[in-house]
Amino acid sequence: MKYDLRPVLIRLPLIAVLALLYYETAELSRILASTPQNVTPVWPPDGFATAAILLFRYWIWPGVLVGSFLANISAFIDAQSIVTQIISIVEVLAIAGGTTLGTLFIR
Repeated sequence: MKYDLRPVLIRLPLIAVLALLYYETAELSRILASTPQNVTPVWPPDGFATAAILLFRYWIWPGVLVGSFLANISAFIDAQSIVTQIISIVEVLAIAGGTTLGTLFIR
């Protein structure tokens, strides 16, 4: 039985581009934020994620998940001990999962 890798080889770079776009726009949004915390009144990465889901359908959702994880782990990691690091990773995974589900339920 042969497996055709062409769809995977086409989709994987697009997923990576979406993850990178999400991460970079999140970092830019934090830089331009008017509040001292890691909170912004406008979150453009979700707009890019929603547009990507609408344009490319649901198969691109891993890019949203990875991009959201990377954007939030850099902001919310607590490196005091291994326990706080694990808790931070679980929290960020929950945030990334919620962001991904939110963009998947747009239809």
